[in-house]
Amino acid sequence: MNITKYNKTLFNKRIIILIFSLLFEFAMTFFTIHIYQYFNLTIVEKRFLQCSIYILFIFFTFLMMKLSEYTFEEIGLLKRKLLLQVFVGFIITGIFIMLLLTMGWRPHSLTLYSTFSFLLVGFSEELFSRGLILKLIQDLVTSNHLSVFIQAIIFGLLHFPIQGNIGQVIFAFLMALIYGAIRVEFSDTIGIVTFTVSHWLYNLLL
Repeated sequence: MNITKYNKTLFNKRIIILIFSLLFEFAMTFFTIHIYQYFNLTIVEKRFLQCSIYILFIFFTFLMMKLSEYTFEEIGLLKRKLLLQVFVGFIITGIFIMLLLTMGWRPHSLTLYSTFSFLLVGFSEELFSRGLILKLIQDLVTSNHLSVFIQAIIFGLLHFPIQGNIGQVIFAFLMALIYGAIRVEFSDTIGIVTFTVSHWLYNLLL
């Protein structure tokens, strides 16, 4: 096999996968918003729809990972040092929470559903953004700093259709910047588990 030709083919395929993945994410976001706005769904129906979409998104990310010829470890699903990954996730969230407390923020009440659904949200978004998308961009631009910045911009923009708030977009961008920098700097020890825990706790307490 011609290795150079193979690498070029894989490079082009990953460009297509990146574009398709982002279009799919935006399409699913707008689809969900449209359903919420134009259909009178009950609370149970809304919860079922939300969980179903995030589960679908997880399977979609794994499919794109397979097509991109990445291993689980390459996109950040590390089996080693799980306790350390969880601990770091708590530390990152603790820093965020301390900063928010100084701004007068107070946590809201928790429910069993919010505990489960936010865990699903955290895992699906981190698997997609700090896993698949960050890895694709890294391989395409060959610059860790630029790849972290690009994925942060994408993550911030993905939150605009949902919340329509520039402040939230900026905060999502900054969070993605921090998460991405940690993921790239400590890629051998810090993976998706860390960011899922942090993302989950942040959403749960916000």
